[in-house]
Amino acid sequence: MELIIAIWGGVVSTILAIIQIRGFWKDRFKLNISLGLNCPDFKQNLITITNLFSRPITISNFELFWSKNINDADDFKRLSTGFEQDCCITIPAHSPRKLVFDDEYYFSVSPNKGRLYLKLSILGRKKPILKSLYPIEE
Repeated sequence: MELIIAIWGGVVSTILAIIQIRGFWKDRFKLNISLGLNCPDFKQNLITITNLFSRPITISNFELFWSKNINDADDFKRLSTGFEQDCCITIPAHSPRKLVFDDEYYFSVSPNKGRLYLKLSILGRKKPILKSLYPIEE
C-alpha cells in the first residue's frame, strides 16, 4: 500500500511540474519585430514591434543602423529616427506598436549597405535586444 501511495505521489508531482514548466515557457519574454517597406512613391518605412509577453514593456532607447560586420562598431552607419532625444515607448501586453519613418526620417534599403539592425533597450533587462531587419530572413 505504501508503494502505491509513493508511486501516485511521484506521478502527480511530475505532472504538476510539467504543467508549471509549460506555463513558465509560454509566458517568457518575447517580441516580434518586422520591417514593412512601401513603394518609393510613399517614402515611408514601418517597423512593427509586437509584445508577446504577458506584461507591458517599456523601450527606453533604440537605434537603427546599417552594418556589414556586426562585430565592428566602427562599421555602424546610424540612422536618424526622430527618437534620439526622448524615447519612452510603452507597449501593452499582447499588443503591437508601429513606428513610422517618413519625410526626413525615411531611409532607403539596399543590399549594398549591408544589414539593417534594430537595437532595443528594454527597461528591466540587462542586455539590449539586437534584431536584423533587412535583408528579411525566412
